[in-house]
Amino acid sequence: IHTYEPLFMKLLAYKYYHIPLRIEKPEKLDVLFLYRNDSRRGIKNTEEILNCIKNRTDIHLIIQENKPMTFDEQILNVVKRDIYISIHGAAMTHILFMEPFGALIEFNPPNFHEQFYNNMARKTKLLFYGIYKTYTDNMKYSMTVTQTDKKKLLPSKEEKDRVKQMKEKFPSYREILSEVHSLNALRKDLAYI
Repeated sequence: IHTYEPLFMKLLAYKYYHIPLRIEKPEKLDVLFLYRNDSRRGIKNTEEILNCIKNRTDIHLIIQENKPMTFDEQILNVVKRDIYISIHGAAMTHILFMEPFGALIEFNPPNFHEQFYNNMARKTKLLFYGIYKTYTDNMKYSMTVTQTDKKKLLPSKEEKDRVKQMKEKFPSYREILSEVHSLNALRKDLAYI
């Protein structure tokens, strides 16, 4: 995959749905928490994690049940979210349509280190936080986030430095648009499709 392809897909979706890119920092961050405590998977201490997030005054928390959605709903549900939090699973593919410079926090089962969503996040200009230090007493259902991994809900120095570097490279969203494609190249691609 060429580095511009995921960004090109975002732009096509934004154009199709008439979604303008934000160019200013929001007053509060929109945090989408995908609630997946069902018969197949879950986090035992979900309420503790949600309370930790709710105590922040700089965010607006949206808790979404894991339910079937149309493709349109999937895109419109994540496009203006700044942070997407979820247990590893297929519903995380929606991150493709998040605006650049958002973040993904992925909870992983014990001994599971698949890098799929990490790679997808990086290619779509999102920050990625993988939480791998979980434990369980029932591998078929749930896991618990350890105390050390709860600290990952706050950005580390490394992530802050990476955000700073991204902002230096792309001081505004308009630069992303010009770097992805010229208007003429975009027209040719659309005509080809």
